[in-house]
Amino acid sequence: MNISAAPPSPPSPPRQPEPQVDWVIFGIGNRSRGDDAAGPLILDWLADQPPPPGGWLLLEVFQLQPEHVLDMALGRQVLFIDADLGLTAQEAWRVAPCAPDTRPRSFSHHLTPAQLLGAFSQICANPPPAAWVWHIRAEHLNLGHPPSLGLHHILNRLKHGRADTSALHGQGLPQIFIWDFFTQKAQKNGDQIC
Repeated sequence: MNISAAPPSPPSPPRQPEPQVDWVIFGIGNRSRGDDAAGPLILDWLADQPPPPGGWLLLEVFQLQPEHVLDMALGRQVLFIDADLGLTAQEAWRVAPCAPDTRPRSFSHHLTPAQLLGAFSQICANPPPAAWVWHIRAEHLNLGHPPSLGLHHILNRLKHGRADTSALHGQGLPQIFIWDFFTQKAQKNGDQIC
């Protein structure tokens, strides 16, 4: 008796989950490494703020990994908050749009925001959500050291509504976060990448 089976069908691409919130926000960093705690500490501040009308998902991560593509798929827009040693003393923070980076990379499980967006395109076979990076000025990333006085100053300004947010929105960052800034002003600077 000769039984022949039909050839197996090719695997279907993974289903991308439907967005469930307006924003997925990654606070990147390690609370034990000085100013590397900036992302997680700002997530703490955000958790005390009213979310935008479409909601948000706040995620604290030590570093971005390919698995975070699935988290990113849950939002219509993505914000990465991370410490940045490259900002000048005059810059408390900087916000920049982020474009996908699909260039081949070395063998590392750690991704930049741009590489995570590129991985999203490859895994989900769809363009990633619009994304921005909120760079927070860092003075040191020393293991076992507390955050610098500079980072404490930035956090206190945010917490008490004294931050100069006029570049972001005239009504102040704590009340409306930076939704209008991201969706309007960043379109003018769309050529920047993170």
